[in-house]
Amino acid sequence: MAYDKDDYEKKEYYGKRPLWQWIVIYLIIGAIIYGLIYFLILAPRY
Repeated sequence: MAYDKDDYEKKEYYGKRPLWQWIVIYLIIGAIIYGLIYFLILAPRY
């Protein structure tokens, strides 16, 4: 019963999207942030 409750809460937390879509979203956001930091800090040196 505890496993079912945890599984239900996990689905509620993630909402309608499957887990792999959240992973893709976080990777895209991370890439954008990394790109902004790269261009703001490293690009002015050249």
